[in-house]
Amino acid sequence: MDTSARKAIINTPGQRGFGQRILAWLRLAADQTRFLWRDAALRLRRRHVGLADLRLPSIDGAYPDAAALGRRLLLYTACDPDYFERYYETLVLSLERNSPGVALHLHIFDPRDRAHLALIEDLRRRCPSLLLTCTGERVEAPGRDAIYRITYYASMRFLRLHEMMRATGRDVLSIDVDTLVLRPLGELLDFVAGADVSFRARFRHPDPRRRMLAGVIWFRHSPAALAYLGRVARRIALHLLEPDFPVQWYLDQRLLHLEFRRERLRPRGMKWRRLHRRFIDWHYDEGSVIWVGKGKRKDENRRYLRLGEKLRAERPDPRSSAAQ
Repeated sequence: MDTSARKAIINTPGQRGFGQRILAWLRLAADQTRFLWRDAALRLRRRHVGLADLRLPSIDGAYPDAAALGRRLLLYTACDPDYFERYYETLVLSLERNSPGVALHLHIFDPRDRAHLALIEDLRRRCPSLLLTCTGERVEAPGRDAIYRITYYASMRFLRLHEMMRATGRDVLSIDVDTLVLRPLGELLDFVAGADVSFRARFRHPDPRRRMLAGVIWFRHSPAALAYLGRVARRIALHLLEPDFPVQWYLDQRLLHLEFRRERLRPRGMKWRRLHRRFIDWHYDEGSVIWVGKGKRKDENRRYLRLGEKLRAERPDPRSSAAQ
């Protein structure tokens, strides 16, 4: 176990003693074993069912038009109404200020009303260099518990991402909505050049749910990347759409990691590059390209909070943005 993995356990509140650490490892192992058994049973039961055979819930709105995208970099984010209200505006403003000219597609789950469309329209006026598009869907989950709904939000986004990539034929940078962009994203494009998929991983982390970091992931529109994402999407759909099937939190990160590990053991030609920390930074260094909200840090870190406040206060002038 490497130093960072060891610290992750030692520094966990209430788990500093040796006995407590052993118990923590055992709980993690039991949780992962339970998940793997459930996943294996589900895949065996539905082994003849492909992603195209699954009936996904319908969506409102449309994915970006390929012609309208032009040569823009396409970003994708997904969230629920609470995260939309708290973070979407600052994400958009950070793009307009620091990486203008990109496209951002939002997929929102369970929108309460059409108020989110009004904010998006307002941001289109304030940030004319950006192409902002939106789709949404209602989550029908009668009899399901709260963990199912939030797991649906976090995981179904990758099915919608797969749909969008097939519809647009474009490379996509998938980001969390509580992301802030500090520098032009051209730096990231130079970094991932030639890779089919790029993400940040901690393969030796003691918690298998946290080995794959899903906050920022680059997908090239290549057969290898689409096949990988399609396999992840199918497994996610099997879990979410099976009636009364118990789901476990971190479903998306577990399956992204398991399919990646499967790819490494039986290579299919997918080229991967480990994303550098400056493109998925939750320590909030000034020289990074992307800051990501991580747990409580985004609500407690002064630099992250100050930048959000500054972006809201600046309210970009459409005329100056158009001039760029």
